[in-house]
Amino acid sequence: MLARLVYLLHLGCGGYGLAQAFGAAATQSPGALVEAAAWLLLSVMFAVWLRRVRRYAECRDGFGALGSFGEPTDDETLARLRHDHAELERLRGTPGFDPWAALALRREIERRSGGRVAPPDPRREP
Repeated sequence: MLARLVYLLHLGCGGYGLAQAFGAAATQSPGALVEAAAWLLLSVMFAVWLRRVRRYAECRDGFGALGSFGEPTDDETLARLRHDHAELERLRGTPGFDPWAALALRREIERRSGGRVAPPDPRREP
C-alpha cells in the first residue's frame, strides 16, 4: 500500500515539476525554475526508493492496468461480427455488396462460434 502511494506521489511530483518547468521557461522566472527542479528531484527520489525496495515495476504495471479496458469478450466480438454480416447480407444484390467481405466475415464467425453463422435459436433448443 505504501509503495503504491509513493508511486502516485512520484507521478504527481513528476507531472507538476514538468508543468512548472514549462511555466518557468515561458515566464523566464529563475525562482519557478528552481521550484520545478525541486519537484522533479522529489519525483526522482520517490522513483529511486521504489526501485531500491524492488516495487517500482509492480506499481507501474498495476497502475498501467487501470487504464486498459481490455479486449472485448468473445460474445461481444461474435455479436459484432454477426451484426456486420447481417448488414452486409442486406446489401446483397446491390452494387454496394462485397462478396469477399461477406465470405471473410462468415469464415471468422464460423471460426469463433464453432461452425454456426446464425446465433442459436432459443426456441429450437430443448
